Amino acid sequence: MNPYASPLLDWDDLAPAPLWPEEAREQLRLPAYGMMVTGVVGAVLASAAMLAALFAPTEPDRALFSPLVDRSMTLVAGVLLVVVQAGIVRGGWAMLHLRAYQEARLGVLLAVISLGGAFLIGLPFGIWALLRLIDGRVRGAFAGQ
Repeated sequence: MNPYASPLLDWDDLAPAPLWPEEAREQLRLPAYGMMVTGVVGAVLASAAMLAALFAPTEPDRALFSPLVDRSMTLVAGVLLVVVQAGIVRGGWAMLHLRAYQEARLGVLLAVISLGGAFLIGLPFGIWALLRLIDGRVRGAFAGQ
């Protein structure tokens, strides 16, 4: 208890009330759609780059290790990038439906730090979504579901 606080003022009453689910969905709708578009575009670009690298003719003297190892590394990197993009889409979906706050936040962080695919789309939408998600009223709407 704060000895300097006014006896008429209850600090617990000043906490922001959580938004109604409809209001929270309205605030998260555009960032969530932006995240899902980012993930889909990133997955398509990663798949196209992976296929182009796998089926392009390689010269053995220009390969980093050997043509087989280079293609294998390209395949593994491409699959990991598609998995990251799927996490971004899943986070956007969780945001749109106010489900799994931690999953939505993970998707936002993946969109912000991911350097593959649609980074130029994901960065602004990810920052926007992160600013919305750290709002206590929006977080309360997730908890109310």
